[in-house]
Amino acid sequence: MKVDPRVILTSSIFWMGVVMLVLVFGFLAIGGLYFGFRDIRVKYDIGNWKVADGRILDIGYKEIANPEYPIKEFRINMSYEYVVNSEYYIGHYYTIDGSAEGTKENMESIVKKFPKHSSVTVYYDPQRPGDSCLVRDITWKPYIFIGFGLFSSWVIFRIFKGLREFYGKRWERIIPTG
Repeated sequence: MKVDPRVILTSSIFWMGVVMLVLVFGFLAIGGLYFGFRDIRVKYDIGNWKVADGRILDIGYKEIANPEYPIKEFRINMSYEYVVNSEYYIGHYYTIDGSAEGTKENMESIVKKFPKHSSVTVYYDPQRPGDSCLVRDITWKPYIFIGFGLFSSWVIFRIFKGLREFYGKRWERIIPTG
């Protein structure tokens, strides 16, 4: 019995596609779930962080340059100092997951809330006092990561379920049962 080479080539391309889809969506699933849950864990860990008195050294905002994006976005730039156990630290994070980004109005409200040389409350990690922030909130980013991870997991599940159903029916056609 001779097998048509087109069938072998088509079958090989199909299986390479299936493997690539599983790998890509597998990495998305693992990465999304890992980074999402890691950031949420940090959100709950930050509730145990200690408090120190600090002072704003410099604050401002700048436009994030993206010519392909029609809406202008801005990022806060800040630095503040604080002392923990007689050691001097300088922090730069507004929130624990990074600097604040958003509209110009949002950045102006942050600058007004934390004027230069004003006293602030700094939240720092007692295990690593150099890790600090001024606001103990995280943004929506972890939930987006978890959403991508769950969606990617669903895609992988559907691929395997579809293959099982397809090859299960095909197998029954080849070898009838009963």
